[in-house]
Order: sequence, then C-alpha cells, then structure tokens
Amino acid sequence: MASIWQNMMIALARSSKVIALMQSTPSLAAAAREFVGGPDEEAALRTAVGLHARGIRSSLFYLGEYIIDPAITRQTVDSLVRLLPQLDERGLDTHVSVDSTQIGYSIRPELGEENGLRLAAAFPARRSAHSFLMLDMEDAAYVDYTIGLRRLLARRGVPAAITLQAYLRRTEADLAGLLGERVPCVRLVKGAFSEGREIAWMHTAEIRAAYMRLAAQMLSEKAREAGLFPVFATHNEELIDALRALARKSGFAPGEYEFEMLYGVRPGLQAKILAAGDQLRLYVPYGAYWWPYTARRIGENPRNLLFVWRALAGRKR
Repeated sequence: MASIWQNMMIALARSSKVIALMQSTPSLAAAAREFVGGPDEEAALRTAVGLHARGIRSSLFYLGEYIIDPAITRQTVDSLVRLLPQLDERGLDTHVSVDSTQIGYSIRPELGEENGLRLAAAFPARRSAHSFLMLDMEDAAYVDYTIGLRRLLARRGVPAAITLQAYLRRTEADLAGLLGERVPCVRLVKGAFSEGREIAWMHTAEIRAAYMRLAAQMLSEKAREAGLFPVFATHNEELIDALRALARKSGFAPGEYEFEMLYGVRPGLQAKILAAGDQLRLYVPYGAYWWPYTARRIGENPRNLLFVWRALAGRKR
C-alpha cells in the first residue's frame, strides 16, 4: 500500500496539469508554507537567520525538480549564484542543496555539467567549516550522474557533499568509494523513490538495517580519518536514538555529526534533538515552484498530509 501511495504522489508531483492546478490554488499555496521557507533568496536567508538564532543550521534548496526547460535550469542556477556569496556575509553555517535534474541532467548531461561549473565558480572562498554544496540524490537513474558531478566540483575546489539513499543496494559500495575520495560530508537518507527489488531493499526492516550499516561506516575510524562529517536525515525518533547511541559508542561527540529534518515537520522531535545536546539542521526549500516538493513530502509519509489539512483549516501546529 505504501508503494502505491508513494507512486501516486510521485506521479502527481510530475504531472504538468496537476502542477498548474495546484500552483494556481491560493489555499494550497498557503498550506505549502508549512514546508517552504519563503518565495525567494532573501526570504530563505531570513528563515535561515531565524533558525540560526535558535541554534539550528539550515540546508537551503531552490524549489524545482525534473526540469525539462533549459531556461528554468538557468533560473535555478541564477538564484543559487545570488545566494551563495551571502551565506558567509550573514555568518551562517549553511548547506546549499541542489538536485542534478534542477541544473539540466534530465535534459542532457552536458548542460548539467555546465551549470554545475557555474555553481563552482560562485562558491565563496571564505566559508564556515560545515558549509557545503550538498548534492541531493534523486531516483536510481541519476546516481552515477550525481556522483560524477561531485567529483567534477571537487576537482574545482568546491566542498561538494553528497546525499546517499539507504534503500539502494549499491549504496554501501558507493559510500566506500566516496570515502576513498575523501568526500567532506555525506547526508544519509532512507530513500524517497519507488525502485524495483533488484536494485533496492523493499521492506522497512531491510531499509532500517541498511541505514544502520551505512551509519556504522560513516561513524567509523576510517571515515573520521578521511575527514567525513556525517549527517543523518530522518524523522524516526527510534532511529535517532539508535544513531545517537552508535555515535557515542564510536567515540563521536555531539557536534561531530548532526541530524537533519525537514522544515515544518515534527517540531516536537526537533526540540528533543536540541535538548539532547545534538546538532540539528533543517532542510529549507524556497521559491514559488512548491507543488512537486510538497507532493513528494506527502508521498514519503502520509502523516505529512495532516500538516496540509491543518494549514488549510487555519490551525496552528
């Protein structure tokens, strides 16, 4: 059932007709603000500054995915080029996240590389220790492109980090290879796409076991020696407790790793993470193209639909 629901929401996220309908509905736009940090770079920066004042780091993401119009890829990169220099000016320890399909890989790989190099040229020389250009991971067809883009950016001196998905069977080998390349940061997620059994773990227990195996690699002495900063992205409280225990057992202190959650999701759990002394980062999307992102968030977890209904009803979380 979860796969059927997820596939349905992914289809709705990619349907041009549904996108046009949803984006033109004011009440739904209001609901999307539960998950979105603002319509433009300035609003996103204000959100990041507000979170920073509460001891929370940010990962800023310009909304848009599976783009097939080259003009929109330029618009995406233009926004990030404007955003990047401002992070150090405002004293923010912030990731800037980007999808490979946002910058042209779903059109042609050469365009994606061209736009990736534009981002490399704009990345500020002065930055905080944990400010990375974080490459998001999409469906399995884009894994090799994303890893290749990270290598390209790293060769240009960009602190390029990458997201890995625990549910893909290949990820343990990918992580080992990235550690060999001295990747500065890996964000580990469960995986938000529907793939076949031949390439992905299918059951919750399998994915949880894979996540913990990968976490152990990220918290190993080999990873520490390679300079890896581990980021664990999850909203599962039981998993967070297990990761915290693993980090302590492996000799990692709070601040030597961090947890990441989505902006607007489970604020009570966010407070618990901070109260436990751990570092928290929130993934903060911004921009006007909010429907595909919101639909995928609902697809990942039907409970997120409650936040939309509450927003539509004008209720507070």
